Amino acid sequence: MTDAVVISGAAAVPAGGAPPVPLLSVGEDVELAIGDRGTGSELVVHNPSGAPLRLAVEGVGDITIPPGGSTAVAVPAEPDEPRLHLQALSPARSRVVMASVGVESSDDGPIAVAQAIGADTC
Repeated sequence: MTDAVVISGAAAVPAGGAPPVPLLSVGEDVELAIGDRGTGSELVVHNPSGAPLRLAVEGVGDITIPPGGSTAVAVPAEPDEPRLHLQALSPARSRVVMASVGVESSDDGPIAVAQAIGADTC
């Protein structure tokens, strides 16, 4: 049996070119933030580790983020609720993180909701 970490987070999606706001962090493996540069919601994935981070993003493909680097991925505009699924693998740390990020409507504007699970790999 492996140790797993399950984390949830929520944040209002900033509008009008405001900087992305933190959404959730899974230890030293991956940090997620949500933003909108005027073209729709985007997920900013940051690699806080000292090793490359490999991502598999549904509908986008494979992305490698260098140590200390970040990348932005558009949250698809779906009719009901935009949702983005990704897997992050840190081979140097033998850890995997699976995350699902959705953007929901509210009276106060769009809200991003994320759930992630991180676990050791074998």
